[in-house]
Amino acid sequence: MVAARLVTGQAEGRLGRQMCDVREARDALPELTVAIAAVALYALYARTLGFDLVFDDRSLLGPDGPKALGNGILPYRPLRYASYLVDARLGGGAAWAYHATNVALHALAGALVARVSRRIGGTPLVGLVAGLLFVTHPLAVEAVAYVSGRRDLLATVLGMASLLLWTGPKGRSAAALALLLLAVASKESGSLFLVALLLASVTGFGPPLSRSGLALAGAAAAAVALPIAYGAVGPIAASGPACALVATTTKLATHYASQWLVPIRLAVEYPALAVASSDCAQLLDVTALCGFLLLGAASGLVLAVFSPAIRRSEGQAGKADAEPAASGLVFAWAWAAFCFIALATVVGRHEPGADRHAYPLLAAVSVACTLSAARLVSRRRWGTGLLASIAVAFVVATLAGLTARRASIWRDERTLWTAAVAEAPTSGRAQHNLAGVLLAAGDLDAAALHVRRARELDYPPALLGDAAIACARGRFHRGRDLLARARLRGLPAADIAGVAPSCEQ
Repeated sequence: MVAARLVTGQAEGRLGRQMCDVREARDALPELTVAIAAVALYALYARTLGFDLVFDDRSLLGPDGPKALGNGILPYRPLRYASYLVDARLGGGAAWAYHATNVALHALAGALVARVSRRIGGTPLVGLVAGLLFVTHPLAVEAVAYVSGRRDLLATVLGMASLLLWTGPKGRSAAALALLLLAVASKESGSLFLVALLLASVTGFGPPLSRSGLALAGAAAAAVALPIAYGAVGPIAASGPACALVATTTKLATHYASQWLVPIRLAVEYPALAVASSDCAQLLDVTALCGFLLLGAASGLVLAVFSPAIRRSEGQAGKADAEPAASGLVFAWAWAAFCFIALATVVGRHEPGADRHAYPLLAAVSVACTLSAARLVSRRRWGTGLLASIAVAFVVATLAGLTARRASIWRDERTLWTAAVAEAPTSGRAQHNLAGVLLAAGDLDAAALHVRRARELDYPPALLGDAAIACARGRFHRGRDLLARARLRGLPAADIAGVAPSCEQ
């Protein structure tokens, strides 16, 4: 009898473990589905493996491949360069290897978005929708299709993994903070996830501040010291007239909000969003006024979460467990609001409007919007669930179509800058860069047309393009005269030296 009970107990134990394995596999289906959607659907990003290197990609990687300590031209981020070195070793320096890693990181980021959505109160279906919304949204295209967007992908993947560990039941706070510092080593804006950890603790999802506050403070100090150590520290705020800075900030707020809601505009030519004038009338522009309202609303939300009235202390931690949907919404929207404020006021102003900066914001908003929609649908009447499913399918399909169209722009240099000129014809930079591509292809007449437009827009580097075209046509005297004017305008000596040999008879 004892032996029979023992055998029976062992069989029940095996059956129980098998059932647990099945449940765990089933629980992972949303994340797995999101990852497959990001990689396998040709209409999204798998075709980027056939794309070329464009723009800053060439400076980052160089003709001889990436250098472990950077190229001295663009800011050094150690983890980004380490990942490029791995790609170069695996792919022999071919562009497809760099693009493949970007696609894989995007898929992983989507899986993490799905998992975090569930960690803060969402169902598996909510996690699936949040992840699909994230991987199909066109605002992610620049980070994924552009090899230089690797920094944003790495910082977000590591930051989301940090948040997942921080909010886990086993309290792996040390590992979470280690991943956070790796996110900062990918890009300085990885420090945004430090505030996400803080918000998670305030809203009851992370370890209480009484236990984790000191560790968070230490991580904050390390997150500041790390970029200083490897020399990637830029100005905290862009310089310029106060009116121009405020106008740029508010217009950026409107730009990123509109790109989330109606993602149909190309943002390759992002410097066109910067306000160069000190005319304070710019602040009365409709776009700027909308930005004021958006930033005010976001600031109010973040302050409300940190206010003593709703802050959850250790004694109230059980209340967060009792209402996971409500506390999850508070956390998600406060996290999204903080990312939005930081993006408009600091991160985005260095390259006004670059979509890749919004990658962590996209993750936060995907979680917040999906949780909000799920809360509304949970109070449904008959038939609302079916309508919600149809609406989700329509939104995801629409976003995927827009993503496919925008991703194709990053195929090669000519396609990229042709699209940029079409989107921002008054951008001297776009006109000049397209002229350079045409000049390299031997189309002198078309190149001269775009150089002339760039000079009409008073874009100083266009002097070099004009000089290169003049010398290519045998007009060496004019070419040398243009190079002399470029020196007087203070253009970089290295850029002038790159054109000068073509003007020597």
